Amino acid sequence: MKHLARLLSLLILVSAGIFLTNCGGGGGDDKTEEELQLDKLKGTWTLTESSVKFGGSTDDRFDGSSLKLTFAGTYSAGGKYTYSLTSSKQVDASPWKGTGNWKFNPAAVSSGIIRLDSEFGDGSSDVPITYSLSSDAKTLTMDFTYSGTGYVLGARTESVAGDWTFVFTK
Repeated sequence: MKHLARLLSLLILVSAGIFLTNCGGGGGDDKTEEELQLDKLKGTWTLTESSVKFGGSTDDRFDGSSLKLTFAGTYSAGGKYTYSLTSSKQVDASPWKGTGNWKFNPAAVSSGIIRLDSEFGDGSSDVPITYSLSSDAKTLTMDFTYSGTGYVLGARTESVAGDWTFVFTK
C-alpha cells in the first residue's frame, strides 16, 4: 500500500510538471502594442460621406470624392510607415498630402500617430493626429489641427488651417 501511495504521488508530480511546461510563454509570438495597432490600421480606408468636419462644422469639399486613405508598411520598432490618399474628383485644398510618411506617437501608440510633414526639417510642421477605432476596427476617426496652407489634390490651394475630423470605414 505504501508503494501505491508513493507511485500515485510521483504520477501526480510528473503530470503537474508536464502540464506546467506546456503553459505560458506563448512561444515568443506576443506582439507589441505598435504591431497590434499597425495591423489594425494597415489597409485602405474609405471616407464616410459627409463625415468631414472643419472647425467643428461639416465640410463638403470631399463629398463625392470617394476619398481613400491607405496605410502601409512593415513593422519595425519605432519605425516609419507610409500613407497615400486617392480621390476620384478634384479636391482644391486638403490638409493631407497625396503621399507621405507617419509614425506612431510613442507616448500614445493606441491613440496617436504623427504625420511627418517636415521629415527633413526640424519637425515643426509635423502633424500629431489623434485616432480612434471602433471595437470591430472597421471605423477610423481621426482628429487633428492643421496649420498650413493646404495641399493640392486638384488645381489650386486655399487655407485649410484649423481643426479637422475625418471618419473612414474599412
